[in-house]
Amino acid sequence: MRRVTLPSGIGILLVVVLSGLSSPGSATAKTQSVPPAQAFRVDLEVSGDASVMLVDPRGRRTGWEWHFVRDIPGCRLDAIGDEIAEPTAYTFHFARAAGSYRLDVKPRTDGEVTISIRASGRAGHACDGHTSRTVSADSTCWCRVSWSVTGAACRARVSDLIDTSQVSDSK
Repeated sequence: MRRVTLPSGIGILLVVVLSGLSSPGSATAKTQSVPPAQAFRVDLEVSGDASVMLVDPRGRRTGWEWHFVRDIPGCRLDAIGDEIAEPTAYTFHFARAAGSYRLDVKPRTDGEVTISIRASGRAGHACDGHTSRTVSADSTCWCRVSWSVTGAACRARVSDLIDTSQVSDSK
């Protein structure tokens, strides 16, 4: 038999982990219910050479604008970028049944920006929304993304990407 000495923190962790295990044949069973918020999954993907910022109805933001901003509760952002290599692909993750956000897009170069959303619910229902547009580097664009997953119904929508430099003010 080989004796191994563990640091005290690991020994305590092992005791805590092992204390939650039941022996075979025991009458107690431990089950975990999945919280309702975890039963929903929404992935919003944006690709293109652009700075992208998601804005919630309260004005909180998550995205990239010279640096990463992560202010929207319950929104996780996956993007690769730093001060030298700015991100060109973003994925915003949510675990909520419904949402509606404005997506601001500021292209860094002329090219195509693609936006897609996929929502899924408890019963495995899934839905998608998608838009794509060629944009110019001197433009500022935005769109509305929204989803709702209830029971057997699922709806995901991405509005057309609107170039605000082409929208005229009528007075």
